[in-house]
Amino acid sequence: MRVLGLDCGIASTGWAMLEFSPNEPHCKIIAAGTRMFDVPETDKERRPKSELRRMYRGQRRMIRRRRQRMNAIRRLLHKHGLITDAKQNALRFQGIDPWEIRAEATSKRVIPYELAIALGHIARHRGFKSNARSRGENAVENSKMKRAMAETQGKMAGRTFGELGRETTATMSA
Repeated sequence: MRVLGLDCGIASTGWAMLEFSPNEPHCKIIAAGTRMFDVPETDKERRPKSELRRMYRGQRRMIRRRRQRMNAIRRLLHKHGLITDAKQNALRFQGIDPWEIRAEATSKRVIPYELAIALGHIARHRGFKSNARSRGENAVENSKMKRAMAETQGKMAGRTFGELGRETTATMSA
């Protein structure tokens, strides 16, 4: 009985053809060899090409999921009569600041398409929660994200995100 053995690596493949005999305890090597080829890395950074493919694939997935989420949001808002149609630009109104609407909606009643703009803005800029595991309590407390979150909570001081966003955009444009 003959057996072909393969050892596939990132830059080479080894092979061997073995022959087993039922009345002999050892096998006989008929032939063996290797095939060498270039390592699949980028020239400058020496990173695996699969890492770049994975990064681009992740970006495509993120964009596709965001587009699907926004299509579903527009269909839902159209179904409940907040917008007139579910087309791609249905939530874009010239001269209307979604941060302004979000801030106003906390203290007064807004008309349906303004509510739709605010809800679409929230859906587009939804929060991010990392699923990365931290290395102990100190690592979590010292992270940039935790410091930024604490700074934002200090700035809020009883205000909503809409009010905070309106002030932030006002200071950026001034």
